[in-house]
Amino acid sequence: MYIPANVKVTYKVYPILLKTHKTTFFLEAPAGKTVASLKDDTLSALTSKTRETLSPDEEKLPEVSSTDDFEICRDVKEKSKQSFSGPNYELLNTEEVVQKIAQPWEVLYLRFIGSNGILMPVNVTIPSISADADEEMPEPSSSKGKGRA
Repeated sequence: MYIPANVKVTYKVYPILLKTHKTTFFLEAPAGKTVASLKDDTLSALTSKTRETLSPDEEKLPEVSSTDDFEICRDVKEKSKQSFSGPNYELLNTEEVVQKIAQPWEVLYLRFIGSNGILMPVNVTIPSISADADEEMPEPSSSKGKGRA
């Protein structure tokens, strides 16, 4: 389906990406869904049995048993790029409606709460755009084309 560039797409259900470590959860936020409800969905995804077998080489996520074990936050973009000191994360209020504070396809982040009750920093690994950057390019063939018989 062709959508012209000047047409704004309206979403009834916002797709939300939630990242932690090397994992991205795809969640949905219909109208009226609060951040607290989004945390319930996140807890379900974090405690899912299928999560344990997906990628054995991946860094283990912290153990969670309730929505009190983590917070959802967003990356707040700095207006002046001159004083860049790294990402700045803002915790989301659990009473807020997701569609009022987020955009469709917005990336949100998890901050786990450590055993001492203190929020741990966001731990996210963003994959490189070109996954083949580490691989060497093969040598070009020295033949200039098909030879004549």
